[in-house]
Amino acid sequence: MRRNSRFIPILILISLFRSCNNVPKETKSESNIDVFQWMLGDWIQFIADTTAIYKEKWEKLNDSRSEE
Repeated sequence: MRRNSRFIPILILISLFRSCNNVPKETKSESNIDVFQWMLGDWIQFIADTTAIYKEKWEKLNDSRSEE
C-alpha cells in the first residue's frame, strides 16, 4: 500500500491541471469564486472516480488471493 501512496500527489496535480484546462467559456466570464467552485466539483468527481476504480481492483485482488 505504501507504494501506491506515491501516486496520490500525482493524481491530485493531474486533476487540478485537468480542471484548469476544462473550464468552459461561459464560466470564464463569471467570478473567481464560481470558477473555483466549478473546479472543486470537477476535482471531487475525479477523486471519487479514481477511488472507485482502485477499490474495485483492490477487491478483485483480495478475492483472487483468498481463492488460492
